[in-house]
Amino acid sequence: MPDSFDGDELDDEAIFWQNFFNRLQPLRNSYSNVKNSLSSTFLGEIYDTLGQLYDDISDAARAISTRITELTYSTILRSPGSIIAVLLLLTVLIGKDALDFEHQINGDVEIYLPDGADSTILLENVREQWATDIVILYVQTNNAASGSEKGSENITDANILSQISWIEGDDNNIQLSGYQRGLDYDKSDRGTNDGVIWILSPAQMIKEANSSNYGFSCAAEKYGLPSGNQEDCTLASLNPFEGYSIPQGDDAQERIDRYVENSGELLNRPGCRSSLVCDTNGDGIWDTGVVVMGIIFDMSNTDIDERPDPKNPQEELRDHKAFMMYVEKLTRNDCNLPDNYDLLRCRTYENPTSTMDVERLDTICRDLPGELPYE
Repeated sequence: MPDSFDGDELDDEAIFWQNFFNRLQPLRNSYSNVKNSLSSTFLGEIYDTLGQLYDDISDAARAISTRITELTYSTILRSPGSIIAVLLLLTVLIGKDALDFEHQINGDVEIYLPDGADSTILLENVREQWATDIVILYVQTNNAASGSEKGSENITDANILSQISWIEGDDNNIQLSGYQRGLDYDKSDRGTNDGVIWILSPAQMIKEANSSNYGFSCAAEKYGLPSGNQEDCTLASLNPFEGYSIPQGDDAQERIDRYVENSGELLNRPGCRSSLVCDTNGDGIWDTGVVVMGIIFDMSNTDIDERPDPKNPQEELRDHKAFMMYVEKLTRNDCNLPDNYDLLRCRTYENPTSTMDVERLDTICRDLPGELPYE
């Protein structure tokens, strides 16, 4: 490579651009000639006039914008409080939808799955046969209370089971209407009417056991005996314990205890080893029980009470939240219940119960406004 470079020598790129501009020079000269020719005619005068008008308009617009800016700053400096108030008002108007942000959240799994996908179809098929939406009600007796309020009630006491069964619905209240007939008043609808597909609870197990004798006897009479009116189950009807309900009468508790003993590990397990009953304070008495309900996904065509649509207060809807409000109305005694059903009358305690998490007490009361802490 040479140590010096001759200034007279040009590289290929410089030569290219030099030739390019040389070729454009005639065009530039022609344009200048035409412009000079027109400038002396009326077209040139019009062009000059329009140019001057454009400059005047630009100057006026610039002056106006400058004045507006000066006035804006002057107003802000003179009354900052008013400006802040206006900005806050605008913020409220723009952000008011954020106040009901929880209503904008859709917890349905389907919206996150593509339409027509195998996973979506599979989920829909699963919902038809098995409830994927679960509601759990916790029931506690006075044995879970503390101090002088502590009693000896057991979840498997006949009165307690009858109250739980009243919530669920049985043969004793099926003829009633509204809340008094229970949540699962139609046992054969798969949730299309009452929204409840199935229930699993201590009361449900006792009711199944109480009605199984009649069911077995009736089936044997219908299909096993050659004589008699098989359709009416005449012989089986002699059994006084044919109803789908908690046993009643003088020997009711004895029969319930026998059913519990025969239930094996489903109920008859010490402590909290059973999934349906629990002894939370270790005194040998089941003081807490659960009612597990499988509910349908779409509640729109059920008979439950509607609730106002938070997105459109003029409309009403039936959904899972409406069902929970329906459950609360039943358990809050919005209907006329038997006098001895005090467990359903929002029994409250002055002292914490053995099932209460004191550390989360403030959170629970905040999430459930209007409810007392030791219920």
